[in-house]
Amino acid sequence: AGTLLGSAARPESFATFGQATYNITEQWATTLGLRYTREDKSADLFTEPYSTAAAAAVGGALVQRAFAPVDNDFHRNADGFTWLANLTWFMTDETMLFTSITTGSKSGGFNGVAGEGAQREFDDEDTTNYELGIKSQWLDNRLQVNASAFYTEFDELQFLAQQSTGVGTFVSNAAQGTSSGVDLSVNAAPWDFLLLSGGLQYLDAQYTEGELEALDFDVPYAPDWTGNISATLLLPLADGVTYLRGDYSFMSDHFNNPTYQPASAEQDQTLVNVRLGWRNTAWDAALWVKNATDEAYSSLTAAPIAYSGTEAEWLQAPRTYGVTVRYSY
Repeated sequence: AGTLLGSAARPESFATFGQATYNITEQWATTLGLRYTREDKSADLFTEPYSTAAAAAVGGALVQRAFAPVDNDFHRNADGFTWLANLTWFMTDETMLFTSITTGSKSGGFNGVAGEGAQREFDDEDTTNYELGIKSQWLDNRLQVNASAFYTEFDELQFLAQQSTGVGTFVSNAAQGTSSGVDLSVNAAPWDFLLLSGGLQYLDAQYTEGELEALDFDVPYAPDWTGNISATLLLPLADGVTYLRGDYSFMSDHFNNPTYQPASAEQDQTLVNVRLGWRNTAWDAALWVKNATDEAYSSLTAAPIAYSGTEAEWLQAPRTYGVTVRYSY
């Protein structure tokens, strides 16, 4: 069993934009930006299920259930403005406070064989983001501390949904949502031979309207807590530097599929990478290991296929080792 596929897309995009910063005083500055975008898209889509198997009727029926036939032309035009406004206060030479409002848009388009009926076309995703933050330097720039609080509204949120059969995915707008949280990052160089960095984020993401909100689903890939920390040791050697770097990151419990969320699919993630190398202005040679603890993590837990019960997991790479040599000239 199989599917004959054909498609031709013709996107055209035009944009004009500008941005300006005005220094109100020596300590205060404001930035304003405006962008106009117009997109014209068209697509010719064709798909027809078929089967060459002995049990052609059965094979064709299975494929038919997975991919609906389509033979049509599609067209969409979209245009609009996005903008930003930023106000900055330079408290001291080492500390800056800022607040901003920005809007954005992610282009819509057409689904291929997995879309059905009204799902064939998906709309633009529009966002409005509010942010308040601080950037600071301490101890002769040996310590940098940045923090921000944010709130984002998503209208016509795009997400990758699975078909009800479990076979095939398509982009859907069947949700609206919000995302808010606090983000902290720190960079430090306590000694010339040691570099440290780390970050911590708290996130509250949720659906506010649409099918997924009605089903009480969680926003995928949106754990409450994420964080990372890294350390690099440096040792001069010959005409270069030997370095040893280790980094650790984690994500608290979360789902990885917007439309399939049994309790068994909820997971967390920790990742450890290590790199030992030597570099100078021309050469960089290193031994490395990724996912040093051999963490098993699924980037997608698919819904079971309706007519076979097959379950699938897309796993991240296991522990891997390697050697990298680079030369710059």
